[in-house]
Amino acid sequence: MAPGVNQNAIALQIEAVRPEVPLLYQLDKTLLGMIKKKAKGLQTVSSRAYRAPVEITAGGAINQFNPDGGNLGRGSALKTEVMLINQFYFNFAVEYTALAEIATDDKEKAVENYVTRQMTRMMEQFNAGIEAILAYGDSSGTLDTVVSVTGQVVAVNNANQFFDNQVVQVFSAAGVLRGTFQVLTADAIANTLTADPTTPLPGGMIAGDFLSVNGCVGPSVASSSLNGVNTLQISSSVGNYLGIQRAAYPGRLSTPFIAGNNSFITPQRGRALINLVRTAMGIESPDASKFVWHMNVDQEAAIENIGLIVSTIIQNQLKGDASEDMLKKMPPKTFGGRPIFANIHAQPGRIDGLPLEHWFRAEIQPLDFYEVNGQTLFPIYGNDGGLAASFITYLWSTRPTHAETCDAEFSLIDLDAEMQTGRKAYSHRERLSERTSQVDDAIVWSYVN
Repeated sequence: MAPGVNQNAIALQIEAVRPEVPLLYQLDKTLLGMIKKKAKGLQTVSSRAYRAPVEITAGGAINQFNPDGGNLGRGSALKTEVMLINQFYFNFAVEYTALAEIATDDKEKAVENYVTRQMTRMMEQFNAGIEAILAYGDSSGTLDTVVSVTGQVVAVNNANQFFDNQVVQVFSAAGVLRGTFQVLTADAIANTLTADPTTPLPGGMIAGDFLSVNGCVGPSVASSSLNGVNTLQISSSVGNYLGIQRAAYPGRLSTPFIAGNNSFITPQRGRALINLVRTAMGIESPDASKFVWHMNVDQEAAIENIGLIVSTIIQNQLKGDASEDMLKKMPPKTFGGRPIFANIHAQPGRIDGLPLEHWFRAEIQPLDFYEVNGQTLFPIYGNDGGLAASFITYLWSTRPTHAETCDAEFSLIDLDAEMQTGRKAYSHRERLSERTSQVDDAIVWSYVN
């Protein structure tokens, strides 16, 4: 006779499910959150271009004259210009089946309601997607560029610019659309995107191709998408800035910068950046102090290394049997007395000084569910025209963001600089503001008002 083994009792056993459902991917929106908190109030606008006036040149004339009948001369006056800002629209679609809803709509069925959880994540993921567009922010919808392609795996500069299941457009360096693919997973540590097997990578993809938000017209058309860091931070006196020709005001709409030439980050560099603002805007200008540092964690670590290198421990003054912990729980919160905001969406190797009091927002449509006759959840139709047991819902919004000045912003770009430890930083590029161009193989410190 055989004893009753566990297999005979399996049908009676209760299957246990851990009630906690941890999140295994990032939803950061650092820069977007800072803009909402620190930038000027939100302006409601129509579909017409939003006009933002600026006082662009000084006026008047100072003369030395002879009051004994001498000529006082003629005068002039200050000049104003207007920036023209267009609206761009973004949506976020979520789709699920009827079974996914009814199978999890009660505590006796599931540890959590699937649809409720998805609706919560929907808002967070939409904001994270807008954050990615804003953090690169070349005004044409670019998220990153291709470093290399191996099979179904795409190496990029910053994989945190993408999220799982996202559909991405691929453009050549000349702006030609190669096609789209869907991301299976984004690996932030390896900086790779693995394409979903059902959507093979477009043919001809090579290093230098642009990866862009789905639906945009691509890098060949400037000012066709959300403005951000690479739009508002450009060192140039050609082209236009929000409708104003830079050549008409040489240097006025260009971000000052210092070429770093792959050298170390030092406190002196930080002071030099700050002094650029003081030089351009005046020592008495409040813009010399009212800015925040925006950078990725690589630059945050480089700044921390400045302090770690000069740390000194007098061993015989320590108490206890444990060695001194040379690393604090958290990295430094300031640099040069200004707050540091580390952002995993920021471009690696770059530090920006953002005077957010000079940033502003305008919208025609606030973030909300897309609605048709009061309905926000829509059925999916099958191939035969009948209803499918699936539903779709959309968030939509306009998300323009702009800065009104240039000389009070600054940035450092160093595409391959070293930390003080002598270790290579990942594309050590630093930056201090809202408008700076990408400069290959150079460090650029600059500041804009």
